[in-house]
Amino acid sequence: MRGRVALAAALVAVPSLLATHARAICGRPPAAYVSPEPGTPAPLNTHVRVRLPDGWRKNAFCPPDENGAERCAPGKFDLALVRAPGPGVSNGEVPATRRDSLAHEVATAELVPAQPLEPRTRYEVVHVDRGGANPPRTLGTFVTGDARDDTPPVWTGVTRASYSGITLPSGPRGVITLYAECTTPSVRFYGADPSDEATPFASLRFAIWMDDGHGPIDYASPPIVYERGQKSSRGFVVELGGSEVESTFTPPKGRPRARFGVRAVDWAGNVSPPSEVVVVFR
Repeated sequence: MRGRVALAAALVAVPSLLATHARAICGRPPAAYVSPEPGTPAPLNTHVRVRLPDGWRKNAFCPPDENGAERCAPGKFDLALVRAPGPGVSNGEVPATRRDSLAHEVATAELVPAQPLEPRTRYEVVHVDRGGANPPRTLGTFVTGDARDDTPPVWTGVTRASYSGITLPSGPRGVITLYAECTTPSVRFYGADPSDEATPFASLRFAIWMDDGHGPIDYASPPIVYERGQKSSRGFVVELGGSEVESTFTPPKGRPRARFGVRAVDWAGNVSPPSEVVVVFR
């Protein structure tokens, strides 16, 4: 009986947990992540990818309070790729198109410059309020090299995939702690290690598409998410959802299976051939 009461109390507490930012519970990365990263010169035809919380267009970034909640200033926000000022160099926004991906509460914006970037130049990615009510905030910076990269990553694709539903960890006295932000269903894609001539191994990303149940995967549309891969005891793995990654995943309602397509992506937006696999949600 005591176990049932404790479980009921935990269930009542779920809404407040859902309102708490995932980083306060799970220790996840900062609110914004920018690729390319500093350290290795980026190609002149770089595609900039920015990972953000879904509400980035309406709210500024601010640190969570002691309870993990965020109350950020509203505005009309956009992302700007800016040439950073320096000796003999004036700053200026770089014209670029934006492609948006969304995996539940995690958004990825891909900025594609209209022209090649300038060699050996520092660039900044800025979260800017086009309405002028909030000051701009630099999310990341990188430096270009002096060459393009037109060679796609080498990756032989997915060799197998697995699905895992939600696992609820038990706490003291039978209490089940429901941290929805930390543990979600996941799909794991296994394969050989990828490689690329210009993009560091750790900076390669994997674009993941899922079919809509009515036809083949449309690779001309943005993927649902870009995920990083990692080496594991079972080989190289890319995970969608789960407890160790930033995105979340929920199987499509009413569908017992889905077809996924995965492609390795480098800093310049070059992609490996698509690798498809059918995953059964059970």
